[in-house]
Amino acid sequence: MSLKVLAATAYWYYRRWGFKATVRRVLAEFRLRVRSADFNVANVRSPDLIDIRDSPPLNEDFQQRIAVHAHVYYPDLVPELVGHLQNIPFKFDLFISTPQRDAQLACEQAFTGLHRAQRVVVRVVANRGRDMAPMVCAFHRDLAEHDIVAHIHTKKSLYTRGRMAGWRGYLLSQLMGSEDQVRRIFGLFENDPKIGIVYPQNFHRFPYWGNTWLSNRQQGREWCRRLGIMGVPDGYFDYPAGSMFWARTAAIRGILDAGVAIDDFPEEAGQTDGTLAHCLERMLVLAARRAGFQAAILRDAEHPSWSQWRFDHYLVRNRAQVEAMLAASEVKVVAFDIFDTLFVRPLLNPETTKEIVARRAGFSGDFASLRTGAESMARTRHGRDVGLDEIYAEFTALTGLPDATLKHLRELEEQVERGTLMPRPDGIALFRQARACGKRVILVSDTFLPRSFIESVLATNGLEDYDALYLSNDVGVRKDTGALYRLILDRGGIVPDALLMVGDNEHADLQVPIDLGIRTCHLLRSVELARAVPRFARVLERVQREGVLDEQIALGLVVQRFFKPLFYDRLDSSSLIRGGAEGIGYAIAGPIIFGFVQWLAVRAKKDGIGKLYFLSREGQILKDVYDRMAAETPGAVPTDYLVLSRRTVTVPMIKSFDDICAIAQAPYFPNKLSAFIWYRFGIRLDTSSLEEFDHRGIWPAGKPVEVKDGIQRLIPVLEALSERIIARARTERPALQAYLREMGLNGENTVAVVDVGYSATIQQRLCDLLGKGIHGYYLLTSAKTHSVCDRHGVLAQGYYGHRIVGGASASPLWRLSFVLEMLLSSDDAQVACYEPLGERPAVPSFQPFSDEELGARTVRADIRRGVIAYVDDALAIRRNVYPEFAGTTGLPIWLFEEFVECMSDQERETMAGLVLDDHYNGRDIVRWNGRAEASGT
Repeated sequence: MSLKVLAATAYWYYRRWGFKATVRRVLAEFRLRVRSADFNVANVRSPDLIDIRDSPPLNEDFQQRIAVHAHVYYPDLVPELVGHLQNIPFKFDLFISTPQRDAQLACEQAFTGLHRAQRVVVRVVANRGRDMAPMVCAFHRDLAEHDIVAHIHTKKSLYTRGRMAGWRGYLLSQLMGSEDQVRRIFGLFENDPKIGIVYPQNFHRFPYWGNTWLSNRQQGREWCRRLGIMGVPDGYFDYPAGSMFWARTAAIRGILDAGVAIDDFPEEAGQTDGTLAHCLERMLVLAARRAGFQAAILRDAEHPSWSQWRFDHYLVRNRAQVEAMLAASEVKVVAFDIFDTLFVRPLLNPETTKEIVARRAGFSGDFASLRTGAESMARTRHGRDVGLDEIYAEFTALTGLPDATLKHLRELEEQVERGTLMPRPDGIALFRQARACGKRVILVSDTFLPRSFIESVLATNGLEDYDALYLSNDVGVRKDTGALYRLILDRGGIVPDALLMVGDNEHADLQVPIDLGIRTCHLLRSVELARAVPRFARVLERVQREGVLDEQIALGLVVQRFFKPLFYDRLDSSSLIRGGAEGIGYAIAGPIIFGFVQWLAVRAKKDGIGKLYFLSREGQILKDVYDRMAAETPGAVPTDYLVLSRRTVTVPMIKSFDDICAIAQAPYFPNKLSAFIWYRFGIRLDTSSLEEFDHRGIWPAGKPVEVKDGIQRLIPVLEALSERIIARARTERPALQAYLREMGLNGENTVAVVDVGYSATIQQRLCDLLGKGIHGYYLLTSAKTHSVCDRHGVLAQGYYGHRIVGGASASPLWRLSFVLEMLLSSDDAQVACYEPLGERPAVPSFQPFSDEELGARTVRADIRRGVIAYVDDALAIRRNVYPEFAGTTGLPIWLFEEFVECMSDQERETMAGLVLDDHYNGRDIVRWNGRAEASGT
């Protein structure tokens, strides 16, 4: 901050708030800048942020038509605009608007001298709509005739009292600061046809919360409908704050062709927000995306931030600073918002509760629209804010439904609302801290829920020690209009500066009280912080765009798990998942397993399965989750745990040399011959045997085995060992049969095995060995299962992928299957075979654990804890909110793919603690190598 800006800001604060407030503000600004510099060290920026220095300049001439629109409200800044326009190295047409007739001639004289300006048109436009109205009303046809347009203006923002000094210069410099800068921007357009609009990252002093609708939400919704924009953003979104940009005309044509008239804009009265101009500014990127283009946001190299919205300004605030705000002697009353401040919901959008109500009630119409319409009609009819009584009275008139149905719907709505609410611990801690400071504490909410409902929720969570409760439907006025704040001030005899409002809503809890002179403490909603993390944002946007109800709920659980806290010592914005291995278990493995076992329970019951046998190791966590769910599901198919492996069921089935060769055909990574023979067939080759093979020319000493393109070179070895291998099979076969009898697989009951997948090898061997059909359910199956099903007349069904052929387009769970197995691995040792021992017909023989496997137990335990935590949260949703909640195949795959293919350093470090044995395929102990594949020792 320059001395000039610091002085202006300090003076304005002193005049309004006094000396103490000024000192606090200056110190807070200093702390913010110091901590922000440190905070950003380990973070990465959003992928939408472009470092223009990395973009190659367009050094040849630009062949398309270029136009620049410049709005001149302050004629004294014309020389500054001229200086920047001189940096455009291509021919362009210049269109100037000004509300002042005496400035028209000065503009013509100043701008006509630009040697690359082919046309200079200056028009006097009525002083409405700031810089946006002239662009869309006076010059929209002219601009539409060009391919690329720029929009700039003489911005001063005098209402900010100097706090935003430097904003105009920053924007102009980023867009036209030098010929090289402009050439690089045009290089973006030339090299990427999907880029539709280019603008600077938010000015470093622009408030982060300005990247919401604020007072423009209603107009924004109307304009989105008008422009055919689906999925209207509810929280934070991208737009060029300050309304200066370069754009393809095709990207903003929807706005240029919208038919806006100058009279549609209100007369100028010093408005700082809520006008059509403020709304249209926010529509630019939305319109570009609607037209099929993307935004490129130019990174601020001088004041870097990983967030295009500058969320680092929010995140540097720590608990001690907020507690100091609560304890300030000037603050007499602390007001807390309720929803998303003291309580959160595991929902991406609170309106989802209406969809859940409709699903549970079996409502055939559009309940959400009717319910919203009834609320609007009730407000109009009563001329005040309303509650559920008035809303359902209107709902009755709209639908004509019988009283019993309406009563059921209302009861369901309250039940779903209650079931979704969970405490936000940090928010409640601040509530208790305010009480401990001796402050008068009040609770304030714009809500339709009855007072009795809110009081019950508060009491259930131990929040009864408040001085007053103001609910909009109870008192008739709302926060978002400012009327409820005025009521609180009036009733309590409170001066605005003595009231501190703590809440999440950028308009109702921040902008409105600030305008009234009330102190504020903003708390970001969990979903908005999640939206700011680049990798999480990709998944979030996909779910909001494509996801069904179950996916929205499932991701809502993950959002609340990781973004519910209010304070972060260090938020690694390059990571998808926080919380180490437990976090990975919750967000990645948890949804994968939960979705699968829900499907499994339904499918197995439908298929008439009498018992499910989960195959050992990866099946252990699958069984544990299934049993946890089955305990709450009447009639669930019972389960057992089957300790088997490929090695266990293949060797006992060997009866001929052809059988030996069939087992040897499976791919094998380069490794010792002795290891291959042991792990595939259970035969130990000592040194003398290897020397004999070398001497006889059967296999050279020290030559590794690799099975990749057939086993022709191995045939002599297998022939030499065939008798020993067949003898070994004769020993193991009865022992394995005894174990299977002991487990009940040879009975009349219809049974199925459950495993990760893929080719149903164990299932096929069991069918052959037992002489009966054994069905199978898997996370994934390959195309090879087709032969198993045809040969034995059984099912081999995959949930996340069925009969996959493979290739680059295959499911990420298939392409990265070894990572999936790592996440689901258990601490059980790998069983090698069953052998008789004394009077016992079947005793398992296990492979010994390596040091690496023993060392991975802590990581696996953490992953398991995370999985169980997710499952418990999901089951709570089933019990209390939505009994049909089951998960889907979409979200778990999206999360898994984003996690594995774009790992941060922190996530790679966590995954490095996992290992898995793959002796059967020659890779010995396999560990994560930091890429989208695994590597062996």
